[in-house]
Amino acid sequence: MKDCETCGTSMIKQECYWLIEADGTYYDGHYTDSRGFVREINQALRFARYEDAETIKHWLLQEHAFALRTAKHCWANGEPR
Repeated sequence: MKDCETCGTSMIKQECYWLIEADGTYYDGHYTDSRGFVREINQALRFARYEDAETIKHWLLQEHAFALRTAKHCWANGEPR
């Protein structure tokens, strides 16, 4: 996407969030076991802060926390990058 022709600012809107991952799947927040993980990144539960994702990982998903990771993902204009 181009920059604005008038002011030169970027027209790309980027948003970044922290997700809880496991083997190419993402935690969606519906269950506290393997049923709570989906392959579609846009269905993942998004956390604004790393600390919040870590809290959920070690509190609700504590039994599986050793196999999970918290990772930052960004979307540009609503599409994952």
